[in-house]
Amino acid sequence: MWHFQNPVEIISGDNALSELHSRINGRNYSIVTYDNDVFKTYTKEVIQAIGHQPNHIIDGVVENPHFDNLSLLCEQLGKQKKSTDVFVALGGGSVMDTAKVLAASSGDFTNIADYLEGKVDADSLTYQEIIAIPTTAGTGSEVTHWGTVWDPENDKKYSLADPRLYPTATIVHAPFTAKLPVSITVSTGLDALSHALESLWNKNRNPISAVFAVTASKAIIAILPELVKQPTNLTLRTKMQEAALMAGLAFSNTKTSIAHNMSYAITLEKGTAHGIACSFTLPAIIRSIDTSIISEV
Repeated sequence: MWHFQNPVEIISGDNALSELHSRINGRNYSIVTYDNDVFKTYTKEVIQAIGHQPNHIIDGVVENPHFDNLSLLCEQLGKQKKSTDVFVALGGGSVMDTAKVLAASSGDFTNIADYLEGKVDADSLTYQEIIAIPTTAGTGSEVTHWGTVWDPENDKKYSLADPRLYPTATIVHAPFTAKLPVSITVSTGLDALSHALESLWNKNRNPISAVFAVTASKAIIAILPELVKQPTNLTLRTKMQEAALMAGLAFSNTKTSIAHNMSYAITLEKGTAHGIACSFTLPAIIRSIDTSIISEV
Protein backbone atom coordinates (compact mmCIF):
# COMPACT_ATOMS: atom_id res chain seq x y z
CA MET A 1 0.00 0.00 0.00
CA TRP A 2 1.18 3.53 -0.73
CA HIS A 3 -0.26 7.04 -0.80
CA PHE A 4 0.75 10.45 -2.14
CA GLN A 5 -0.63 13.75 -0.91
CA ASN A 6 0.42 17.38 -1.18
CA PRO A 7 -2.01 20.25 -0.53
CA VAL A 8 0.11 23.20 -1.75
CA GLU A 9 -1.30 25.24 -4.62
CA ILE A 10 1.52 25.98 -7.07
CA ILE A 11 1.33 29.18 -9.13
CA SER A 12 3.92 29.90 -11.80
CA GLY A 13 4.34 32.03 -14.91
CA ASP A 14 4.81 35.63 -15.99
CA ASN A 15 2.01 37.06 -13.84
CA ALA A 16 2.36 34.75 -10.85
CA LEU A 17 2.97 37.60 -8.39
CA SER A 18 -0.39 39.15 -9.30
CA GLU A 19 -2.09 36.18 -7.64
CA LEU A 20 -0.94 37.45 -4.24
CA HIS A 21 -3.65 40.12 -4.16
CA SER A 22 -6.57 37.68 -4.15
CA ARG A 23 -4.87 35.25 -1.78
CA ILE A 24 -4.09 37.85 0.86
CA ASN A 25 -7.50 39.39 0.21
CA GLY A 26 -7.09 42.40 2.48
CA ARG A 27 -5.89 40.42 5.49
CA ASN A 28 -3.09 41.40 7.87
CA TYR A 29 0.17 39.88 6.70
CA SER A 30 3.85 39.93 7.59
CA ILE A 31 6.74 39.39 5.20
CA VAL A 32 9.60 37.16 6.35
CA THR A 33 12.79 37.78 4.40
CA TYR A 34 16.46 38.75 4.46
CA ASP A 35 17.92 42.17 5.24
CA ASN A 36 19.79 43.21 2.11
CA ASP A 37 19.27 45.50 -0.86
CA VAL A 38 18.22 42.77 -3.28
CA PHE A 39 15.48 41.55 -0.97
CA LYS A 40 14.34 45.10 -0.22
CA THR A 41 13.63 45.40 -3.95
CA TYR A 42 11.84 42.04 -4.01
CA THR A 43 9.82 43.08 -0.94
CA LYS A 44 8.62 46.24 -2.69
CA GLU A 45 7.44 44.14 -5.65
CA VAL A 46 5.56 41.78 -3.35
CA ILE A 47 3.87 44.62 -1.45
CA GLN A 48 2.87 46.25 -4.73
CA ALA A 49 1.34 42.98 -5.93
CA ILE A 50 -0.59 42.51 -2.67
CA GLY A 51 -1.90 46.07 -2.73
CA HIS A 52 -1.53 47.13 0.89
CA GLN A 53 1.23 47.44 3.45
CA PRO A 54 2.27 44.55 5.70
CA ASN A 55 1.92 44.46 9.47
CA HIS A 56 5.62 43.99 9.71
CA ILE A 57 8.67 43.09 7.65
CA ILE A 58 10.60 40.49 9.62
CA ASP A 59 13.99 40.66 7.93
CA GLY A 60 16.36 39.32 10.58
CA VAL A 61 16.54 35.83 9.08
CA VAL A 62 19.94 34.14 9.24
CA GLU A 63 21.32 31.13 7.41
CA ASN A 64 20.50 27.90 9.28
CA PRO A 65 18.06 29.57 11.72
CA HIS A 66 18.90 28.72 15.31
CA PHE A 67 17.38 29.01 18.77
CA ASP A 68 18.80 32.44 19.65
CA ASN A 69 17.86 34.06 16.35
CA LEU A 70 14.40 32.51 16.24
CA SER A 71 13.73 33.51 19.84
CA LEU A 72 14.47 37.12 18.93
CA LEU A 73 12.27 37.06 15.83
CA CYS A 74 9.39 35.44 17.71
CA GLU A 75 9.70 38.15 20.35
CA GLN A 76 9.45 40.80 17.62
CA LEU A 77 6.33 39.08 16.31
CA GLY A 78 4.80 38.99 19.77
CA LYS A 79 5.17 42.77 20.08
CA GLN A 80 3.13 43.50 16.95
CA LYS A 81 0.08 45.64 17.62
CA LYS A 82 -1.96 43.76 15.02
CA SER A 83 -1.99 40.00 14.78
CA THR A 84 -0.67 38.44 11.57
CA ASP A 85 -3.13 36.34 9.58
CA VAL A 86 -0.70 35.29 6.83
CA PHE A 87 3.08 35.00 6.68
CA VAL A 88 4.62 35.64 3.27
CA ALA A 89 7.96 33.80 3.17
CA LEU A 90 10.15 35.58 0.61
CA GLY A 91 13.52 33.86 0.31
CA GLY A 92 15.32 30.53 0.39
CA GLY A 93 15.08 27.60 2.74
CA SER A 94 16.16 29.50 5.84
CA VAL A 95 13.41 32.07 5.28
CA MET A 96 10.77 29.39 4.85
CA ASP A 97 12.02 27.49 7.91
CA THR A 98 11.83 30.73 9.90
CA ALA A 99 8.34 31.51 8.61
CA LYS A 100 7.15 28.08 9.70
CA VAL A 101 8.53 28.63 13.19
CA LEU A 102 6.90 32.06 13.40
CA ALA A 103 3.60 30.71 12.10
CA ALA A 104 3.49 28.12 14.89
CA SER A 105 4.98 30.22 17.70
CA SER A 106 2.14 32.54 18.75
CA GLY A 107 4.92 35.09 19.21
CA ASP A 108 6.84 33.05 21.79
CA PHE A 109 9.70 30.74 20.80
CA THR A 110 9.34 28.88 24.11
CA ASN A 111 6.29 27.20 22.57
CA ILE A 112 8.44 25.89 19.71
CA ALA A 113 11.37 24.88 21.90
CA ASP A 114 9.07 22.90 24.20
CA TYR A 115 7.65 21.03 21.21
CA LEU A 116 11.06 20.33 19.65
CA GLU A 117 12.40 19.06 22.95
CA GLY A 118 9.43 16.73 23.42
CA LYS A 119 7.85 18.57 26.35
CA VAL A 120 4.52 19.15 24.57
CA ASP A 121 2.85 17.68 21.50
CA ALA A 122 1.92 19.38 18.24
CA ASP A 123 -1.68 19.92 19.34
CA SER A 124 -0.45 22.53 21.82
CA LEU A 125 0.62 24.80 18.95
CA THR A 126 -1.59 27.07 16.87
CA TYR A 127 -0.73 27.71 13.24
CA GLN A 128 -1.07 30.72 10.95
CA GLU A 129 -1.21 30.53 7.16
CA ILE A 130 1.97 30.68 5.05
CA ILE A 131 2.38 31.70 1.42
CA ALA A 132 5.85 30.87 0.07
CA ILE A 133 7.79 32.76 -2.59
CA PRO A 134 11.05 30.85 -3.09
CA THR A 135 14.02 32.85 -4.35
CA THR A 136 16.31 29.85 -4.72
CA ALA A 137 15.86 26.61 -6.64
CA GLY A 138 16.77 23.91 -4.20
CA THR A 139 15.22 23.51 -0.78
CA GLY A 140 11.72 22.42 -1.76
CA SER A 141 10.50 23.88 1.53
CA GLU A 142 7.73 25.68 -0.34
CA VAL A 143 5.93 22.34 -0.76
CA THR A 144 6.81 20.58 2.52
CA HIS A 145 5.52 20.74 6.08
CA TRP A 146 8.93 20.68 7.77
CA GLY A 147 11.01 23.49 9.18
CA THR A 148 14.63 22.92 10.18
CA VAL A 149 15.77 24.45 13.47
CA TRP A 150 19.38 24.39 14.64
CA ASP A 151 20.69 24.36 18.21
CA PRO A 152 24.46 24.79 17.72
CA GLU A 153 25.17 25.22 21.43
CA ASN A 154 24.05 21.64 21.99
CA ASP A 155 25.13 20.28 18.57
CA LYS A 156 21.55 19.43 17.64
CA LYS A 157 19.31 19.82 14.63
CA TYR A 158 15.54 19.64 15.00
CA SER A 159 12.65 19.41 12.57
CA LEU A 160 9.44 21.29 13.24
CA ALA A 161 6.95 19.01 11.51
CA ASP A 162 3.19 19.23 11.18
CA PRO A 163 0.84 18.99 8.17
CA ARG A 164 -0.57 22.38 9.16
CA LEU A 165 2.78 23.90 8.17
CA TYR A 166 2.28 23.24 4.48
CA PRO A 167 2.06 26.62 2.74
CA THR A 168 -1.39 27.17 1.27
CA ALA A 169 0.27 28.38 -1.92
CA THR A 170 3.69 28.85 -3.45
CA ILE A 171 4.39 31.56 -6.00
CA VAL A 172 7.15 30.48 -8.40
CA HIS A 173 8.65 33.65 -9.89
CA ALA A 174 11.89 32.89 -11.73
CA PRO A 175 13.16 36.51 -11.94
CA PHE A 176 13.66 36.42 -8.16
CA THR A 177 16.35 33.75 -8.69
CA ALA A 178 18.19 35.60 -11.45
CA LYS A 179 20.46 37.58 -9.12
CA LEU A 180 21.66 34.56 -7.17
CA PRO A 181 25.46 34.21 -6.99
CA VAL A 182 26.75 31.18 -8.87
CA SER A 183 27.91 29.62 -5.58
CA ILE A 184 24.37 29.66 -4.16
CA THR A 185 22.91 28.55 -7.47
CA VAL A 186 25.17 25.50 -7.36
CA SER A 187 24.70 24.65 -3.67
CA THR A 188 20.90 24.95 -3.80
CA GLY A 189 20.77 23.05 -7.09
CA LEU A 190 22.78 20.22 -5.57
CA ASP A 191 20.44 20.24 -2.58
CA ALA A 192 17.54 19.68 -4.98
CA LEU A 193 19.42 16.84 -6.66
CA SER A 194 19.99 15.28 -3.23
CA HIS A 195 16.27 15.55 -2.47
CA ALA A 196 15.36 13.80 -5.70
CA LEU A 197 17.88 10.97 -5.41
CA GLU A 198 17.29 10.40 -1.70
CA SER A 199 13.55 10.26 -2.31
CA LEU A 200 14.23 7.32 -4.63
CA TRP A 201 16.29 5.60 -1.95
CA ASN A 202 13.82 6.15 0.87
CA LYS A 203 11.69 3.19 1.94
CA ASN A 204 8.57 5.38 1.56
CA ARG A 205 9.08 5.91 -2.18
CA ASN A 206 6.03 5.28 -4.33
CA PRO A 207 5.17 5.43 -8.04
CA ILE A 208 4.13 9.09 -7.92
CA SER A 209 7.09 10.33 -5.88
CA ALA A 210 9.40 8.33 -8.17
CA VAL A 211 8.08 10.10 -11.28
CA PHE A 212 8.77 13.48 -9.70
CA ALA A 213 12.20 12.35 -8.45
CA VAL A 214 13.41 10.86 -11.73
CA THR A 215 12.15 13.83 -13.75
CA ALA A 216 13.79 16.28 -11.35
CA SER A 217 17.11 14.40 -11.30
CA LYS A 218 17.39 14.28 -15.07
CA ALA A 219 16.50 17.96 -15.39
CA ILE A 220 18.95 19.15 -12.73
CA ILE A 221 21.82 17.13 -14.17
CA ALA A 222 21.14 18.69 -17.58
CA ILE A 223 20.30 22.26 -16.53
CA LEU A 224 22.64 23.12 -13.65
CA PRO A 225 25.92 23.06 -15.64
CA GLU A 226 24.34 25.30 -18.28
CA LEU A 227 22.97 27.67 -15.64
CA VAL A 228 26.45 28.11 -14.18
CA LYS A 229 27.56 29.32 -17.64
CA GLN A 230 24.47 31.52 -18.14
CA PRO A 231 23.33 32.59 -14.66
CA THR A 232 20.97 35.33 -15.93
CA ASN A 233 19.18 33.10 -18.43
CA LEU A 234 15.54 33.23 -17.30
CA THR A 235 14.54 30.17 -19.32
CA LEU A 236 17.15 28.09 -17.50
CA ARG A 237 16.18 29.70 -14.18
CA THR A 238 12.55 28.75 -14.77
CA LYS A 239 13.43 25.17 -15.68
CA MET A 240 15.66 24.89 -12.61
CA GLN A 241 12.90 26.15 -10.32
CA GLU A 242 10.50 23.62 -11.82
CA ALA A 243 13.01 20.81 -11.31
CA ALA A 244 13.63 21.83 -7.69
CA LEU A 245 9.89 22.03 -7.14
CA MET A 246 9.43 18.49 -8.46
CA ALA A 247 12.21 17.28 -6.17
CA GLY A 248 10.38 18.98 -3.31
CA LEU A 249 7.12 17.26 -4.23
CA ALA A 250 8.94 13.92 -4.32
CA PHE A 251 10.54 14.11 -0.90
CA SER A 252 7.53 15.85 0.67
CA ASN A 253 5.99 12.38 0.68
CA THR A 254 9.05 10.22 1.35
CA LYS A 255 11.52 12.33 3.37
CA THR A 256 15.21 12.21 2.50
CA SER A 257 17.82 9.55 3.20
CA ILE A 258 21.42 8.92 4.20
CA ALA A 259 23.09 11.89 2.47
CA HIS A 260 21.00 14.37 4.43
CA ASN A 261 21.53 12.45 7.65
CA MET A 262 25.29 12.69 7.24
CA SER A 263 25.18 16.33 6.16
CA TYR A 264 23.82 17.81 9.37
CA ALA A 265 26.94 17.20 11.44
CA ILE A 266 29.08 18.65 8.65
CA THR A 267 26.99 21.83 8.58
CA LEU A 268 26.99 22.11 12.38
CA GLU A 269 30.70 21.49 12.84
CA LYS A 270 32.17 23.04 9.69
CA GLY A 271 29.56 25.57 8.59
CA THR A 272 29.45 23.97 5.15
CA ALA A 273 26.53 25.09 2.98
CA HIS A 274 23.69 22.60 3.30
CA GLY A 275 23.50 21.66 -0.39
CA ILE A 276 27.25 21.03 -0.58
CA ALA A 277 27.22 19.05 2.67
CA CYS A 278 24.49 16.81 1.23
CA SER A 279 25.82 16.38 -2.25
CA PHE A 280 29.48 15.47 -1.94
CA THR A 281 28.59 12.05 -0.51
CA LEU A 282 26.20 11.21 -3.36
CA PRO A 283 28.72 9.46 -5.68
CA ALA A 284 29.88 7.09 -2.95
CA ILE A 285 26.31 6.36 -1.89
CA ILE A 286 25.25 5.68 -5.48
CA ARG A 287 28.08 3.19 -5.89
CA SER A 288 27.07 1.35 -2.74
CA ILE A 289 23.32 0.94 -3.24
CA ASP A 290 21.12 -1.32 -5.33
CA THR A 291 21.47 0.23 -8.78
CA SER A 292 18.00 -0.93 -9.81
CA ILE A 293 16.59 1.78 -7.56
CA ILE A 294 18.10 4.50 -9.73
CA SER A 295 18.24 2.67 -13.05
CA GLU A 296 15.90 5.16 -14.68
CA VAL A 297 17.94 8.26 -13.74
